[in-house]
Amino acid sequence: MPVSGPSSYLPTIDAFIAHWASVNTALGGAGLKLGGTYTATNLGTDRANLLAKITAVDVTRTANLGASQARDILRGTVKERIRQFNAFMRGNFPNTVYINQLGKVPGSRQGIGSWQLSLDLTKNCWDAIDATTPVLGFIPVILSGSYSNASFTTDRTNVLADFSAVTTAVQNFQTAVEARDAAFALIRARLVQYRPAVEGAFASGSALITSIPALTPAKGSTPKAVRLTAVWNATTSKADLTWAPSDDARVTGCEVRACYNQSYKTADEASLGFVALGTNSFSDDTGLGASGAYVTYKVYTLTATGNEKGSNSEKVTRP
Repeated sequence: MPVSGPSSYLPTIDAFIAHWASVNTALGGAGLKLGGTYTATNLGTDRANLLAKITAVDVTRTANLGASQARDILRGTVKERIRQFNAFMRGNFPNTVYINQLGKVPGSRQGIGSWQLSLDLTKNCWDAIDATTPVLGFIPVILSGSYSNASFTTDRTNVLADFSAVTTAVQNFQTAVEARDAAFALIRARLVQYRPAVEGAFASGSALITSIPALTPAKGSTPKAVRLTAVWNATTSKADLTWAPSDDARVTGCEVRACYNQSYKTADEASLGFVALGTNSFSDDTGLGASGAYVTYKVYTLTATGNEKGSNSEKVTRP
């Protein structure tokens, strides 16, 4: 299986390990060594190290999703409370100095700077009015559900902590991705060495030469991409993906992949599932648990030889 992205790292290595075993059997003795010292056993050790790093990518991606969802859920709650507080103030204290002190309701996709400002302005205004002489039972200000200044203070602290947690989770994920790809780069350098080493160990035309696994897709072997459409389904609260059937006879099925809360990067993509030939739709809500969350999707056409081609990327945002 040729290398086409992170999802093909392990299958490609496994193909080389299996071939190397046959080469060692044919050669006998110490078998084939690369650079004089690197053996099939070393490749197996490096594979295990790479697997651990692939697992780390999956773990940190999950942590990133969890942190993002926790932030987005609380952010939605606090956003509503800021709106409600502003409406309460305009309804009960119009034409006062407090109206000019109200914080704007921040957007779901705005960053921590905008949220920090809005939270601070709301907190300061709430503190100021609660410190005044009670008027008509409005002070201290209590919103629906017995939501008080103290409740807002707690949520404000937690929202800012959630923003920091997301930043840390994103950094951990990117570090894991870089470590995974660096580990494969070292292995790939050895796999590049493997072909000439085998070609030098056997006579021209040997089956062990002609059967060396492909490291890159052969020219013209990459399948055609499909055109993806993706929309938010308010009824099911899922993203609905559709694409036209592939007219490439080599395609055996498709795989749906995604990147969360970011533009599409192959290095960061996660597999959501495989789709059998003849099925041209897919629905999913992973990473879309709160308003403002978004996922960017691609659908890959796959062939029996392990080649693939990604579609256009499509972004779906939960309202």
